[in-house]
Amino acid sequence: MEKYNPGASIIYSCVAYSETILVEYSDVSIPQIDSVIHQILKKVINVNDTMVVRKENIIINVLSKYNLVTVAITGTTFPTERVFDFLDDIYVTFVKTFNEDQWKKCSEKTLNSTFSLLIKQKIKHFNDLTTDPLNSIQLTMNDTLNQINDNIDVLVNRGNVLDEIETNSNYLAEASLELERSSVKLRQKYYLTTTKTIFLIFFLVVVCYSLPYFNDKNINIYSLCYFLLNLKTNKSKMKSIIATTLDGFTYLINTQNNQIQCKWKQPQNITSASTVSYNPSQSKFILCDNEKSFTYEYSFIRENVIAKSPILEPLSSIYYLSTSYIVGGTISGKIVVWSNSNGLLLKQFQAHNKKITSIVYCNDNGILITAGEDSVIRGWNFVSLFCNSVPEPLFTYTSHSLPITALYCGEGLNAGIISIALDNTMKCWKIGDSTPTASFTLPSQPLCVCVNSSKTVISVGCIDGKVYSIPVLYAPQFDRINKKQDMQGKVFYHSDCGAVRCVQEYNDTLIVSYQNGNLITFDCETTEPLLVNDEIKSPIIHFQIISPPLHFNSLEDLTIKKSKEWKVDTLILKKYPALVDEILSTPISICPSKPSKYDLQKTIYSSTSHSIDTSTPNNQSEIEKLKMELQRWKTVNSQLIRLLQRTN
Repeated sequence: MEKYNPGASIIYSCVAYSETILVEYSDVSIPQIDSVIHQILKKVINVNDTMVVRKENIIINVLSKYNLVTVAITGTTFPTERVFDFLDDIYVTFVKTFNEDQWKKCSEKTLNSTFSLLIKQKIKHFNDLTTDPLNSIQLTMNDTLNQINDNIDVLVNRGNVLDEIETNSNYLAEASLELERSSVKLRQKYYLTTTKTIFLIFFLVVVCYSLPYFNDKNINIYSLCYFLLNLKTNKSKMKSIIATTLDGFTYLINTQNNQIQCKWKQPQNITSASTVSYNPSQSKFILCDNEKSFTYEYSFIRENVIAKSPILEPLSSIYYLSTSYIVGGTISGKIVVWSNSNGLLLKQFQAHNKKITSIVYCNDNGILITAGEDSVIRGWNFVSLFCNSVPEPLFTYTSHSLPITALYCGEGLNAGIISIALDNTMKCWKIGDSTPTASFTLPSQPLCVCVNSSKTVISVGCIDGKVYSIPVLYAPQFDRINKKQDMQGKVFYHSDCGAVRCVQEYNDTLIVSYQNGNLITFDCETTEPLLVNDEIKSPIIHFQIISPPLHFNSLEDLTIKKSKEWKVDTLILKKYPALVDEILSTPISICPSKPSKYDLQKTIYSSTSHSIDTSTPNNQSEIEKLKMELQRWKTVNSQLIRLLQRTN
């Protein structure tokens, strides 16, 4: 019997009483089947009993009811529940067809002629698994699941299309507003140009007709015309002030009237700005967070952040070194160097024991100078930073006793260094000398320093709200007790403004930013305030005087362009070094991704998911459960179809 492999089908069935086979039917010839059946009938003891005998390739199923035994032989893959349904059906049909007295007196296989054909029909019916209600429901459920998956795919695609449509609509709205503003500006510009042209023509006509009179009066007409024609040229040489506040806003301010021309928006979720570095040659600047390990890059043609870079720790100072490198100082005293072209971290090393407060660079001799809260000044050969694993400083200055707040470096091979610290001193150094060439004691703790264009006056802004101007040639000393200046020096002061945060000299004027956000322009001769800007309400941490960006048409009518046609080269500063000289183990934070298709399926299936229990003895209850499950799937499918129709 082991040589047969019937598969998922019934190949033999019989009905027996006691040990007598009353009727049998077989699709195939099975050797010694009668002896096997008789051996099984001898083992049937109970009146109501079921028995399953498993061979290598077949299964013998036995059902006994009231000494009437039905037997079926199936393949190993045929469902057990279905074969016992078959045996039960054979038993019921046999009992209804023959009387008990009739089949109890029958001899071996006497009923084959009358009942074997019926057994054959039953075997054919039950071998067709598609007639099983469970299978038909399962097939219907599979079709429904496939349809739901297709609907989910369509829904996801429609969602992506809607996102693209929303993005394009927002862009079109912004572009339309920008075009409207541009049209207004263009109309105003042409109106002014036309007016000026008419006035110039009128003036030239008057001059031409009055030329003999002017010649009689010895008036130089050509000088006057040259002055008028150069008004526009002088206007184009105007400078602007770019200033950054503690709350992260950046302003462009006109130096002629101290009025705000435009404003860059602050980064999202910024705590406070710690430092900023401007790069006018590349029309961009970098802003650093005081507590979070992020840097924010801005462009002169966009009002929002164009690149946000996560770094290892917050930066306390940052410096653009020409157009090739970005140098930063961290709150723990490290110096980090990035490439300005691709943002790669080229070098990182411990330069100070505490926070780095100032970074300057001497272009003529290639020395990077750093200062920190450890009251130490160190100079580094910038080229040699990339040669050694642990850089060594060229010189170290330790004359200050309290944290250094700012540095200034001159020009030339023998450039001098000016340092100010919270010990109320300002010291002048010559590169290479271990002792300062000059030391000044100030009435208050200094916070910022600058030198005029002729390198003759040093201006120091202090925490008491005053700027002390010290002529270099006379080297005056200030009386700390009486807080009086020597006759050679000057004091710039404006009441109720707070500490001085930054100071710059420009065209014989001194521009000073204060703790309360005021930006005041003083006259260097009279020390009187000329221009006052009190529109900014946050402390200005740093500002710089720059030339107008090339993308701006006029500094009098200036707006930052937001068109997507501008190509902005963004720079992402990398966390990890490009040169393998330090192993950094800071983990990278992974941003949460958008829900996938699997998540959407899981969400929808969770409302209707119930496991199908095929081991329930009661087939009717199982069919009812499957019907309810199918109804729930149909409900979900109809909801998805309605949702797709609304989307369309």
